Order: sequence, then C-alpha cells, then structure tokens
Amino acid sequence: MNSVNCVTYYSDLLARHQYAIVDRAALPESTLKRFPLSLLVHRELENDEGMLPGLLPLEKDAPYMKLLAACMVLGQKDPSLNPVGTLIVASPDIEPRRLETHLTSRLIVYSQQGRAFLRYYSSDIFPHLVRILAPARLKSLFGPQGQVYQWTYRFQNEWITVPVPDVTEGVPLTWIIRREEHESLDLVGEVNQALDTYCDNMGRPWNNHAEWNEKACLVERSMGVAKRTYHLSASMDLVAFAVQALTHGERFYDHPRIHNLLQETASRPCAYRDATIAITDEEWAAMDVEHSFQNNF
Repeated sequence: MNSVNCVTYYSDLLARHQYAIVDRAALPESTLKRFPLSLLVHRELENDEGMLPGLLPLEKDAPYMKLLAACMVLGQKDPSLNPVGTLIVASPDIEPRRLETHLTSRLIVYSQQGRAFLRYYSSDIFPHLVRILAPARLKSLFGPQGQVYQWTYRFQNEWITVPVPDVTEGVPLTWIIRREEHESLDLVGEVNQALDTYCDNMGRPWNNHAEWNEKACLVERSMGVAKRTYHLSASMDLVAFAVQALTHGERFYDHPRIHNLLQETASRPCAYRDATIAITDEEWAAMDVEHSFQNNF
C-alpha cells in the first residue's frame, strides 16, 4: 500500500546506493543548485541540455545527503520536490567518468524505426523497460560490461530494486532494441495516463507492483487492439479505450454499441473519447451485464 516513509528510511535507502540520477527537467533551478551534479549531455542533444539528467554521487558524509533525504520525504506528497529519478549501484571497479559516459550513451536508443531520446532514468519509465525489454536488451542499459549492478526505482512510496539481468549472450554493446519493443515504448506515455486515470477512479493506490504490472500489460494490449483493429490514433482515444478495458473487461468492445461507435468515430481524432463520455454509468452497467451474458452462452 501507499505508506509514508521517514527521513531515516530514505537515509538508509541512499546509503545502499552509490549514485542518484536526477531528472533536471522536472525540478526548479533553485533545487538543482543545492546538489553537485555531473550533467549527462549526449552530443545529439546538446541543444536541449536543460532537459537532460544529472548524476549525483551519494557520499556518506557529504553535506547534502540529509537535505536529499528530507526532499525525498517531501516528495511522497509532491513528487516535484523529490530530486531522485532512480538510484543505482555501480561496479566497484568503474571510474566515475566511465560510468557517466555509459549512462550518457543510453539517452539515445536505436531501432529499425530510427533513434529516439529515452528517459530511462525516470521512475515513470524504468519499470516499463523491465516489463517490455528482453533481458539481453535490458542488460545493455545496465551496461554490457557490468557498469551497473542494481537499479532502484520509485513505485508509489516504495522503492523497488532490479538486479542486472543474468544473461551473457546477445547483449548489444550499442543501445539497440527491436521494432516491437520500440512500438511498446512509444505508448508508455498513454499507458501511464490510462493507469493513473484508472487508479484515480478506483479511489485507492495500487495494492502492489504485481497489480500495476498486470494492468499495464492489459492497457498495452488494449491500445494495440484500438490501433490495429479500429484504427484509433489520437492519444485521448487510446487512453479512453484502455480505461474502459480496465473498467469493463478487456473485450468490452465486443458489445454492438461500442463496436459501432468505434467504426463510426475512428476517422475523427478524439471523436471516440467524446462519444463515450456521453454514456451514463447505468448504460455501462447494462452493457456489462449483456456482454457477460453473451460470453456465458
């Protein structure tokens, strides 16, 4: 559940890691100035330096460590106050400059579709990488030569540690992913929006990460159906479709009314979302009963 943690919890958490990766784009300059960051600036993104992350060494006696733990406590209620995107444990043999070079290189990911900027260091993105990528490609993010041993990300107010994948073959030296993995990552923004909307509608946090992961997979499958079968393309339509799948069952679209709406609105961006907003709770409940009856006979 969404428990609240104290300064001691975060001090202990930081002590178990060597570096924090800071999402500079999400923080005010006044906060960033309080921490000695090494900027991770990819040569292809130099014109957008302000949106790129920074690497913060977690030195036990550093004067900013207590401040960092206090900021993480405040970040439980307001995430914009928490400087930490994710935390890492690096190889004891790796020099800081070499680690910075590796992490900088992973800001650009390559696939058959081309290259793209990837915010892998964000706790909003990293768990999707664990969910989507094959182990060999995930290990390429950690470092094909053992640069990073553990990666820790925030889930609600819990921090989950992922060890480097235990694979030795097929790990690309360059940050390359498959076409289908790239397509899944392209949907992460919409997937997160659908999950947040559904969570708000439930009126409670996720019970655990397993529940979140199950629903994230369902959302991605549903968006695939919406795109391939019904040719929806607008983000608002995809999110609406996915939230309805979470709420009314994965194959809710088999109901004739929804099927017809999808066919009628597909060519007009946001028309499907707008059309389904007009459906009342009572009408949804009636369709749920009808759909359940059809599936049982």
